[in-house]
Amino acid sequence: MKLEDLFGQVNRKSRRVGRGIGSKRGKTAGRGTKGQLARAGKKIRPGFEGGQLPLVQRVPKRRGFKSIRPKALTISLDRFSGYKDGTKVTVDFLIKEGFITKAKMPFKIVASKKYQGSLVFEVDSLTEGAKKQTTQPVKLKAKN
Repeated sequence: MKLEDLFGQVNRKSRRVGRGIGSKRGKTAGRGTKGQLARAGKKIRPGFEGGQLPLVQRVPKRRGFKSIRPKALTISLDRFSGYKDGTKVTVDFLIKEGFITKAKMPFKIVASKKYQGSLVFEVDSLTEGAKKQTTQPVKLKAKN
């Protein structure tokens, strides 16, 4: 057994170009006719536009970053102080009372030092501090 028999053909022979018009790759050798790409030597870099100011430099630069994901609206627990004890706080309740505008709108109910009350929360976003502050058990709604 020989070493060259182990792996088969590892290195492919390079294509012989420019060996006459009858060889399929003769005359211009697959480079087209004239121009910068037809010449030997250094190739042009990506984005080069023949001396014209490249597109990357022509377009205005936007500074900073704006996320397409909306930030969650924070609702403090003390905003619920005026409501009767035992009131169920659901997404529909929050829309009706004007805390949020749409059912799909992201929100988070956060703890507050001034909160005195015992409402029943049936929402999917309540911080740990807010859960500790509520005297009633919190029913977390499953996310769809």
